[in-house]
Amino acid sequence: MASKTDICNLALSAIGSKRVTAVPGEHERGRLCDLYYDVVRREVLHAHPWGRANKRATIAKDAIDPTSGYDHRYLLPADHIRIIAINKRTTRNWEIEDNYIVTHDDSPIDVKYTHDLQDTTKFSPTLVQAISTRLALYLGERLADTSASKKEELRVTYEQLLRDAKRFDGRERSSHRLADTSWLTARGS
Repeated sequence: MASKTDICNLALSAIGSKRVTAVPGEHERGRLCDLYYDVVRREVLHAHPWGRANKRATIAKDAIDPTSGYDHRYLLPADHIRIIAINKRTTRNWEIEDNYIVTHDDSPIDVKYTHDLQDTTKFSPTLVQAISTRLALYLGERLADTSASKKEELRVTYEQLLRDAKRFDGRERSSHRLADTSWLTARGS
């Protein structure tokens, strides 16, 4: 399992910089890793609904109704990064406004979301690589004279890691079978 320091060292290695023994540590490299690590981690968590970072919550409506044309508002979970689905629907019959979910759905609502996963022992190998690659892009601007071609290589690698994550996360979920409906039953006869 990778630690925060391990992830930072992967990023530093990707831009040809020396490793650090600790983050933040006593070197500029370690201090910059510490400065950007959480920003990058949250950015990467927001970019994809990582299976290991997903949580579910049931939320009661807020006492104050929204003024935006929706019927109800619900306070977002404090640790949320990205909403994936509400009431098992991924369609957008809701919006996020001012730290609230606003919707026409009655209380309570069931929310599936990506949370602010900080425990590196729960990161998948692909998440570790995605964070370190994205961090390398940030650090390359500040620590090294990173060439345009190296930046492009890191960007392409990061995008490929996100595509890989979709494929890998799909393998860690059961497939959902459609229930027999009258249309399906009629069609089969």
